[in-house]
Amino acid sequence: MDTLTDELLNLRWQTKDEFRKTAVDKQHSKGELTARERLEKLLDTNSFLEIGNLTQPSNLKGDYPADGVVIGTGKINGRLVCCASYDYTVLGGSQGQINHKKVNYIVELAIEQGCPIIFFSEGGGARVQDISLLTRDSGQVFTTLAKASGWIPTICVVPGPAFAGHANIASLCDLLIFIEGSSSMGIAGPPLVRAAMGANFSPEELGGTQIQEESGAPDLIVKDEEEAIESVKTYLSYFPSNYKENLPVNEVVVEPERNLSELVPSSKNRAYNMKTVIRNIVDVDSMFELKDYYGKSIITSLARLDGNPIGVIANQPSVRAGVLDSEESNKMARFISLCDAFNIPLTFLVDVPGFTPSIDSGKKGLLRQSARILVDLAHTTVPIYTVVLRKAYGLGYYAMGSWQFKPSLVVAWPTAEFGSMGLEGGVETIYKDVLEKSNDSKASRKRMSEELEKDIMGIKIAQKFAVDDVIHPDETRSILQEAISRYKKRNVSLPPKKHSVMPI
Repeated sequence: MDTLTDELLNLRWQTKDEFRKTAVDKQHSKGELTARERLEKLLDTNSFLEIGNLTQPSNLKGDYPADGVVIGTGKINGRLVCCASYDYTVLGGSQGQINHKKVNYIVELAIEQGCPIIFFSEGGGARVQDISLLTRDSGQVFTTLAKASGWIPTICVVPGPAFAGHANIASLCDLLIFIEGSSSMGIAGPPLVRAAMGANFSPEELGGTQIQEESGAPDLIVKDEEEAIESVKTYLSYFPSNYKENLPVNEVVVEPERNLSELVPSSKNRAYNMKTVIRNIVDVDSMFELKDYYGKSIITSLARLDGNPIGVIANQPSVRAGVLDSEESNKMARFISLCDAFNIPLTFLVDVPGFTPSIDSGKKGLLRQSARILVDLAHTTVPIYTVVLRKAYGLGYYAMGSWQFKPSLVVAWPTAEFGSMGLEGGVETIYKDVLEKSNDSKASRKRMSEELEKDIMGIKIAQKFAVDDVIHPDETRSILQEAISRYKKRNVSLPPKKHSVMPI
């Protein structure tokens, strides 16, 4: 027994960073943490329970600690999580037969226990030495992870290059975190691209941060691994461990200064920063924005109101007047789906002139992408709270939680304007013949705009019961607080069907 115990302790020791100084130093020289250091910083002290510590590749001779991936369970702020951290110092973190089984097992365990799964995905995909070992269960982890979607939070940090299978894992997760200047991701890595195309590309050229910014793939782009790890913890604080659990509520609430009436110009043609408005509605320091670099005329942010998690979708008038386009549509649809999956209520702050009318928008498929928002909203079962600050025009308003989707609350500020189009377009359409005959079309347009404006302002709309009420801007937080405390679900009447066919 003593001999066997000594052998076991020795084998365990050989997997630790302290034993592998050369490999660890090489990783540190790149400014990166090791696979184990990442988990150590992520998890509560001494909470990690490793699984499969002694695994080795099935067809390679030598010592390959844990077969290139560290898996196990741990706790974050006392909550159970499952983790998989690929070890780039072992065969480049490549995905072999045994290594795949480990990762699939930990995802299955997360599904079984109903707890979040967190990946650190770094590597070039499948291990070339294992080509001859392909079996029916090879790559099963991708199917298992896809099934986990919407049941448990799935999170992936990409600390370095992640190609092929590693990129598949990253793309399947709810939250994808990139590190500026370090992360890269693609369907195939440089060696495969070179073999297929005869061209040499660096990881950054194939899928570095700049390219991924254009695609909108990452949900967060941070400066280093430390910030990435803290972001994982913060993100999880808004979510239940699975969709059947209650949302986590903060007991300590710090209320903002509420001077909203001073932050938003009454003139619909003047820009302002909607992020400042949001910060003056939600709990102090609770705003956690996703995809802030992408589709910038819409804001999608997790936040808290009275300690309760909410999802905020808001137009950004300081970017292209808040008009919506393809990027904004994709960003909104995904965020709506994410919040609804985990029972996080949605709050819309509306100041939207509509969707972009241009040839480029047609080429980018805006019609299909904007339709995705409508399908997602029509199937959303969480409460929707809609506040119209200024403009609520056309299909843009439909996409921003309009009355047609039966929000639990829809209110307007006195500055709100409603219409199938903006005032200018309305005047041109309604009074076209009059304007053509007018000697002073500029003065006529101004007079007609003023007349038309009276009929589309918030108070007139409230008189027609198209909104619940018109409120003072400084009442916004308190009214939302009351709504959140009263409305916990929203009944959605759907015809009998298997599922919707998404328009994109």
